[in-house]
Amino acid sequence: MLPARIYLFDDNELERNGREVLLHRMRAELVGEMVADGVPNIVNPEVRATSSRREFFEWLDADEEPSLVVIDLSSDIKELNFVGARILRAVAEDNRLAQRCWRVALSKYATVEIADELQGLAHSIVRDTNVDTQRLLTEAVRAATGNPLGSTVAITQHPATQDRVDWDETLRALVEELVGVEAMRGDEFIVQSLIKGVPSNVIDDELEREREESRGQATSRRNVNEFLKRVMATTGEPTVTVAHERVAQLKARLRGKTIHEPLTPEAVERAHIALDRVVRFDKEPARRHRLTEDDLLTADDLISRFPAEVEQVALERQQRARRNSGIIRHSALRRVLAQPPFNANSEVAQYAVWTLSDVIRTEPQIDSVP
Repeated sequence: MLPARIYLFDDNELERNGREVLLHRMRAELVGEMVADGVPNIVNPEVRATSSRREFFEWLDADEEPSLVVIDLSSDIKELNFVGARILRAVAEDNRLAQRCWRVALSKYATVEIADELQGLAHSIVRDTNVDTQRLLTEAVRAATGNPLGSTVAITQHPATQDRVDWDETLRALVEELVGVEAMRGDEFIVQSLIKGVPSNVIDDELEREREESRGQATSRRNVNEFLKRVMATTGEPTVTVAHERVAQLKARLRGKTIHEPLTPEAVERAHIALDRVVRFDKEPARRHRLTEDDLLTADDLISRFPAEVEQVALERQQRARRNSGIIRHSALRRVLAQPPFNANSEVAQYAVWTLSDVIRTEPQIDSVP
């Protein structure tokens, strides 16, 4: 069975155009096969593509027929950002849409790890190899549409998603790039944790626990700050803050590992704009951000606490004669996430805030909304 329409979301306009061509070719191939097999009443799906989150959901809301959604997982805006994974989740968690939409994830960075994390959200996942993507996409659509609408099935594993990311080898290379051949025990743990957005104090506690368990036999960095100072000495970065940013940027080289992203001050600030300029002025806000009322309240709560926490951290640092706006904002966010109710389930807060942030990131024209 073919859907009435195929919807593509990709916020990279150049790649979106190329992938739309692939979808047209895939459609022609599938329809041609059905004609050759003598299938009656063949549907020739309409293909629509957009880089607008708002337009994508408006199309789905207006449609009442079986549809196929093909969603690019990662954004090209400034740095890797899995906006597509959140859109997939929004479609899957909207019962009305989930009951009539087959869902296919598409990414250059698709891996088995990511496929595992998309279980229940997508029916198939395709790795864009720039070589045989059309074939893989056709197989994925066959697999997805072979299941009843509304069913939740395990993601179809294609050959292109069978390679797991080798973090051990890649991390070792990155650590040596940062601190040279004199890397110490625990450096890989520090790098991997920083890339994932784990707070420095949590990493420090784990390093101390390991030293205590080894009864002083293990030689490792005492804390994250010591590691970052070594990065400064090796790479020539001028400050600890810049060294920290350099480590954080490495996530783009390990980006196939996970679709979950640590919350950033920038995302919180974009989410605040979405609440002020978009959501509160929308007669049907659910159509825009696709959050449950509880998740929206969680995001609103975190966003409202953030400025007050920034002010408090700035005051504390001023009293100690230490000033750095970047450190202050990140420290403030970590402190907010350590408070209830966020400390009980930070994933919900991160998802909700990032989702609101995506409203701005995929709708540049929203800046003109009064």
